[in-house]
Amino acid sequence: MNFSKIKCIGVILCVLLSLILMLTFVSCEGSTNNPQDSQSSPTTSVGEETTEPTPDQTSSEGSETQSQITDETMAESGSDETEAETEPFKEIERVVEQRYFVFKVWNFGERKQADFEAIVDAVVETGCNAIKIHVPWGKMEPDKGIYRFDYFDAMIDYVVNTKGLSVVLAIDISRDINDTILSNDDFMRTSDGFISVGGGNNTWAQISFSSETAMNAAVEYYENCISHFHARYGDKVLFYQATFSQYAETEYWPAGELDYSLNAVKAFRAFLEEKYGTIEKLNEVLGTSYISFKIVDPPAPDAVDGLGVLWYQFRHAQLKSAIDRLASVQKAIAPDSKIGVQFGSVFDYANDTRGTAAFASLCENVDVVFVDDAPTYNHRWSMDYIRNMLPAHAQYGNDIDAPTQNGATPDVYKAQCMESYEHGATYITLSNWQIDDDYYEYEDTWKEVIATWCTEDAPKTIQKKDNVVVMEVSLYQMFCCKSFQCFQYYQQEYERLTADGNTTVLVNVVDDLTTREIEKYQAVYSLRHDFEKTNAVGSPWNFFSYKRGEPIPMIYDTDRWKDESKTPFFTQTTFNCGTRDAGVQFTAPESGKITYTAVIAKHDANGDGANIWLLHNGVEIYPTVTLDAGILFISFDLTVAEGDTLLLMFDKNQDAGSDVFYFDIRVDYK
Repeated sequence: MNFSKIKCIGVILCVLLSLILMLTFVSCEGSTNNPQDSQSSPTTSVGEETTEPTPDQTSSEGSETQSQITDETMAESGSDETEAETEPFKEIERVVEQRYFVFKVWNFGERKQADFEAIVDAVVETGCNAIKIHVPWGKMEPDKGIYRFDYFDAMIDYVVNTKGLSVVLAIDISRDINDTILSNDDFMRTSDGFISVGGGNNTWAQISFSSETAMNAAVEYYENCISHFHARYGDKVLFYQATFSQYAETEYWPAGELDYSLNAVKAFRAFLEEKYGTIEKLNEVLGTSYISFKIVDPPAPDAVDGLGVLWYQFRHAQLKSAIDRLASVQKAIAPDSKIGVQFGSVFDYANDTRGTAAFASLCENVDVVFVDDAPTYNHRWSMDYIRNMLPAHAQYGNDIDAPTQNGATPDVYKAQCMESYEHGATYITLSNWQIDDDYYEYEDTWKEVIATWCTEDAPKTIQKKDNVVVMEVSLYQMFCCKSFQCFQYYQQEYERLTADGNTTVLVNVVDDLTTREIEKYQAVYSLRHDFEKTNAVGSPWNFFSYKRGEPIPMIYDTDRWKDESKTPFFTQTTFNCGTRDAGVQFTAPESGKITYTAVIAKHDANGDGANIWLLHNGVEIYPTVTLDAGILFISFDLTVAEGDTLLLMFDKNQDAGSDVFYFDIRVDYK
C-alpha cells in the first residue's frame, strides 16, 4: 500500500500549495449571486501543525511508516520549491491612467426620469465620476423591432451632457418568459426541466446559448444598441457591458444549474459526436454502454467523472461563443470601443455552475472584467488572481454588491475599495444601493476612497516587492473538489505567502480543465454526488453511528442521514457532531489502485472540534486528529481488493455543541 497524507490545523499553513494539491487531487482524472445577495463563503483558518507527505514507503500488505517533518523544514522546502517555479511565468505590466467610482442604476422596472436624475444628483454630490445604466432587452425592445431609445437616451443625456460624467451601458440580453419575441424553448432550463427564472418580477430568464433563434435575436438586439449609442455618444461611453443572466452578469446564473434545455442537450450530444466520432469510442473513454449519441444525457451539475468534465467543457465553449459573438459585432461597429463582462466570481465554489473558472479563455476578446467580491473575501487576492491572466490591454474592477452584506461595516467596504484599487483595479461599482439611510451611512467611506484614488495624483498601483513568487492554481483540481474548502485553501495560501509584507505573488491560473483530453475510463466515486443513494443496495457508501461500539446504519430523512437520536447527522455538505461516534464507509466495488481523498473544514467557529481518523479494513491508517479550526486534507494512494472498506470516523472532542464541519470525500480508480 502506498499512501501520502496532509493535515492542516491551526493558524499558519506551512505546506507548499502546488505539492499539497498535487497529492490531494492527483488521481482526479477522467472525471448565488443576485442583486440582493452576493457570493460569500465561510472563512477558515489554516494550521501550523503539518505532516509532510512521504515518498512511496509502504507495502501492498498494508504496513506503513510515517515521517514527522518540522515546520521549519517545510517552510524551507516550500520556499525553495516556489522560487524554482518563478522563471517561466512573468508579470504583465499594466498602467491605470484614470480610476472610476461608478454607481449602477437598475431598470428592470419602469423609472421616472425625475427619479433617475435625483439618484444621479445624489451620487455626484458624493463624488462618483461615472454612472452604469442597466439596459435590459425586454425594456428596450418590448416587441420585435420596437425600440425605446428615447427612454434610455434621456437618462444617458442627463449623465453625459448635463452632469458631464462618463457612462457605462450594461446591455442585458435576458428576457421575460412571457414576452413575444422568444418562445419558452429558447430559455435555459434547470436539470429538473424548469425554466430558471429570477429578477425584478420573478419571470425574467436567461436565453439558451444553444438556441440559434435566441442567440440570433440577441446579437441583432446588441448590434442595434451599439449602433445607436455609439453614433450618439461615442467615447463618452466608457465601455459596454454584455450581460446574460437574470442579474446582469456574463455567466450562467448559478442559482439555476443551467443549461438543460432541449437545445442544449442536442448541442451537447453533437459536441460529443464531433469530439469522439463513434459511440464505441465514447463508451471506451467513459466506461459506458450507450447505443447512440442521441440517448446521452448531460450529467448532474456536481458530476466529476469523465462525462462531468466534458459537460463543463461544452458549457464553457457555449459561454465563450456567446461572448465572442457580441464582441465581434461591437468591434465591427465601433473598433475603438471597449466591451466588458461581469462575473459573480471566477474562483469560488459556484464556478462549475457559473461556468467562469476558465475566465482567461472567456476574456480573450474582452477589454474590461468585473468580479463581484463578497466583503469577506481577500480583495488583494481577488485582484491578483485575475490581473496576470487577462490580456495586457484589459482593465478590471470590483463590485460592491449591497449595503451591510454579510454584516459589512464601512471599514470593511473601505478595505474592499482601497485594496482593489491598490492592486490594479480601474473601476469600483456600487450595485443594488438605493439613495437612503444605508447609502448615507457609507457616504463618508465613498468620499474618502474617491478622494484617494479618483484624482490626478492618485497613489501608484502596488509595486513589485523584493521577493517574487509564483502561486499556481489548477482549475481541474478545484473542479474535482467541488467544495468551498479548495477555494478557501488557495486564498489562505496567498495570505501566507504575502504575510511578510515583502513578497509579491504572481498567480498563475492553469487551465487544465477546459483543455483536458478524456481518453481513458477511470471509475470515480463522489460522496457528494451519490449522497441520496448512500446506504442503498449496491452503493459503495454507507453512513453509520455507533452505539456501544456497534455500527448502526443511519436513516435518510428529507435531506440528511441521521441515527435514531437525530444527532449526529450528515447532510450533503456538512457533518454535525452528536453524543455518538459516526462514520462514512466506502466499500470497494472492485479491486484496483485508488486514491482516497477527504477534505474537512470547521464550519462553526464555536465548539471545541471533533476527533477524526481513518481505518482500512478496521486498521487505523490515519491516526486521530482533533480538528477545531482550519482545513484538513487527507489523501491516500493504495491498492484495494473488492470488498475492502475505508471508514472515516468522527467523534466529538469534549462536547458536541456547535461542532459542525464541511466535508467532501471521493475515490478515484487509476
